[in-house]
Parts: sequence; structure tokens; C-alpha cells
Amino acid sequence: YINPIPTPAKLKNGASVRF
Repeated sequence: YINPIPTPAKLKNGASVRF
């Protein structure tokens, strides 16, 4: 799950968020 906006919800899901 790559999201342009790093959000705590995404991080909690253990998703790969690109800063």
C-alpha cells in the first residue's frame, strides 16, 4: 500500500509509505 501522504493509519497497517 503506497500512499503519497504518510499517515499514522497507514503506518499502523504496516504499509510501505513513501515519504
